[in-house]
Amino acid sequence: MDISPDLVEFLKNLFSIAFGVFAGLLLAFRLAWPKIERFLVKLRAVGQKRIGKETLRTAAYERLLLFVHRIDLQQVMQRHYQPGISLQEFQQSMIQEVEAELEHNYTQQLYVSDAAWKSVLALKKYTIELIRSTAQKLGNSVSVDRFVEEILAQQQKNAENLNLATQILLKNELNA
Repeated sequence: MDISPDLVEFLKNLFSIAFGVFAGLLLAFRLAWPKIERFLVKLRAVGQKRIGKETLRTAAYERLLLFVHRIDLQQVMQRHYQPGISLQEFQQSMIQEVEAELEHNYTQQLYVSDAAWKSVLALKKYTIELIRSTAQKLGNSVSVDRFVEEILAQQQKNAENLNLATQILLKNELNA
């Protein structure tokens, strides 16, 4: 079987063109791939950053809700009440815990709104002021049990429950 010289020449040209196109595409791919890869990495990083920031925001609101619960006066008094403790020791331990809880959660303000953070600060201030003012009003000669009764009575007298209002604000902002 004889192959015509024209067919051989045609196949040679076809092979040369195909090989040239393949080599050109391979070279273009090798040159362009680093740029494509950087673009894909950036795209992934942006998606992860968005997810990461939302996760931090959610965690901040969760931590602040826990903070609000932990500095509720009933909770603080239950944790610090011991038979035979002096009123001054009881008062100091409660104030120290409220301060320590805020310090522990201080960086959460980066991820929550200004209104939420101000509400948390106002609750902390209210809690400490209520402890101090009640102790000052009663004097150091009363028992811790009498102090606890007076704190609970003061909380009930206040028309607005600041603890509950702060919890509602935090939950509403998180779910908005």
